Amino acid sequence: MVLYNIYDDWLKSISSYTAFSRLVLILRALHVNNEKAKMLLKPDKTMVTELLHIWPSIFD
Repeated sequence: MVLYNIYDDWLKSISSYTAFSRLVLILRALHVNNEKAKMLLKPDKTMVTELLHIWPSIFD
């Protein structure tokens, strides 16, 4: 069985409600404009994605 934590480490610094709201915004962005949302979420050389994380690391 594979289990993913789609919140990464968000719950260390923000509330669960805020993490869920961020996730909803990301999913809505993918629905509204798929190409632009993928461009923001796709890591490039300047974005850091930590090991075993799904999203690029964006700090508060």
